[in-house]
Amino acid sequence: MTDAKSTDAMKTESRKYFGKNEIDEKGVAILQEMIVSTGAKAQLETTIEELTSRALQAIKNPVIDNAGRDLLNELALIATKRSM
Repeated sequence: MTDAKSTDAMKTESRKYFGKNEIDEKGVAILQEMIVSTGAKAQLETTIEELTSRALQAIKNPVIDNAGRDLLNELALIATKRSM
Protein backbone atom coordinates (compact mmCIF):
# COMPACT_ATOMS: atom_id res chain seq x y z
CA MET A 1 0.00 0.00 0.00
CA THR A 2 2.66 2.50 1.03
CA ASP A 3 5.13 1.67 -1.73
CA ALA A 4 2.53 1.99 -4.48
CA LYS A 5 1.74 5.56 -3.46
CA SER A 6 5.28 6.65 -2.56
CA THR A 7 7.44 8.99 -4.58
CA ASP A 8 10.78 7.71 -5.84
CA ALA A 9 12.51 9.67 -3.07
CA MET A 10 10.25 8.08 -0.45
CA LYS A 11 10.97 4.60 -1.84
CA THR A 12 14.71 5.22 -1.68
CA GLU A 13 14.43 6.48 1.90
CA SER A 14 12.18 3.63 3.03
CA ARG A 15 14.61 1.02 1.73
CA LYS A 16 17.24 2.36 4.14
CA TYR A 17 15.08 1.30 7.08
CA PHE A 18 12.39 -1.22 6.11
CA GLY A 19 13.16 -4.77 7.21
CA LYS A 20 16.33 -3.85 9.08
CA ASN A 21 17.00 -5.67 12.33
CA GLU A 22 18.62 -2.65 13.92
CA ILE A 23 16.40 0.29 13.06
CA ASP A 24 16.72 3.46 15.12
CA GLU A 25 14.02 5.89 16.27
CA LYS A 26 14.61 8.13 13.27
CA GLY A 27 14.01 5.22 10.89
CA VAL A 28 10.84 4.19 12.71
CA ALA A 29 9.54 7.77 12.58
CA ILE A 30 10.30 8.06 8.86
CA LEU A 31 8.50 4.81 8.06
CA GLN A 32 5.52 5.75 10.23
CA GLU A 33 5.21 9.11 8.47
CA MET A 34 5.32 7.41 5.07
CA ILE A 35 2.61 4.96 6.07
CA VAL A 36 0.34 7.78 7.21
CA SER A 37 1.13 10.30 4.45
CA THR A 38 0.51 7.82 1.63
CA GLY A 39 -2.89 6.91 3.06
CA ALA A 40 -1.86 3.30 3.67
CA LYS A 41 -2.81 3.42 7.35
CA ALA A 42 -6.29 4.78 6.60
CA GLN A 43 -6.79 2.26 3.78
CA LEU A 44 -5.75 -0.61 6.03
CA GLU A 45 -8.09 0.54 8.82
CA THR A 46 -10.97 0.68 6.33
CA THR A 47 -10.15 -2.81 5.07
CA ILE A 48 -10.05 -4.16 8.63
CA GLU A 49 -13.44 -2.60 9.40
CA GLU A 50 -15.01 -3.99 6.21
CA LEU A 51 -13.66 -7.50 6.73
CA THR A 52 -14.64 -7.50 10.41
CA SER A 53 -18.16 -6.45 9.47
CA ARG A 54 -18.38 -9.27 6.93
CA ALA A 55 -17.07 -11.77 9.47
CA LEU A 56 -19.55 -10.64 12.11
CA GLN A 57 -22.37 -11.05 9.60
CA ALA A 58 -21.14 -14.55 8.69
CA ILE A 59 -21.12 -15.51 12.37
CA LYS A 60 -24.90 -15.03 12.38
CA ASN A 61 -25.27 -18.16 10.24
CA PRO A 62 -27.74 -20.47 12.01
CA VAL A 63 -25.43 -23.44 11.52
CA ILE A 64 -23.17 -21.93 14.18
CA ASP A 65 -24.46 -22.60 17.69
CA ASN A 66 -24.67 -19.84 20.30
CA ALA A 67 -21.49 -20.86 22.13
CA GLY A 68 -19.53 -20.89 18.89
CA ARG A 69 -21.08 -17.61 17.79
CA ASP A 70 -20.17 -15.92 21.09
CA LEU A 71 -16.59 -17.19 20.90
CA LEU A 72 -16.12 -16.18 17.27
CA ASN A 73 -17.62 -12.76 17.94
CA GLU A 74 -15.27 -12.21 20.88
CA LEU A 75 -12.26 -13.36 18.86
CA ALA A 76 -13.13 -11.03 15.97
CA LEU A 77 -13.39 -8.06 18.31
CA ILE A 78 -10.19 -8.90 20.19
CA ALA A 79 -8.28 -9.35 16.94
CA THR A 80 -9.41 -6.10 15.36
CA LYS A 81 -10.03 -3.56 18.11
CA ARG A 82 -6.86 -1.93 19.33
CA SER A 83 -5.81 1.45 20.53
CA MET A 84 -4.03 3.74 18.12
